[in-house]
Amino acid sequence: MNKQDILGIINDTIQEEKGVTVTLQDKFSDAQLDSLGSTLVLATLDAQFEILPPEYPQGVDLANLTITQLVKSCMLPNTTIATEQNEETAT
Repeated sequence: MNKQDILGIINDTIQEEKGVTVTLQDKFSDAQLDSLGSTLVLATLDAQFEILPPEYPQGVDLANLTITQLVKSCMLPNTTIATEQNEETAT
């Protein structure tokens, strides 16, 4: 799967929860989901891509999570959204 395929899956999942379509340049918060919708979207993606760290929600900054980080986490094996956020913060 490429970035656009993953983005399509993310947007389909967001729209199921009545959110707004996002682009790679957006933050997850731009999807305008409520807390339950955010949790359901991430849980759905985790079921398919295993993106959530075991300590979730600790270690995940949802307010600053970017769609690019989310897509990378879905594409790379053994990579969680916390890993992606930590790598970008370190650089």
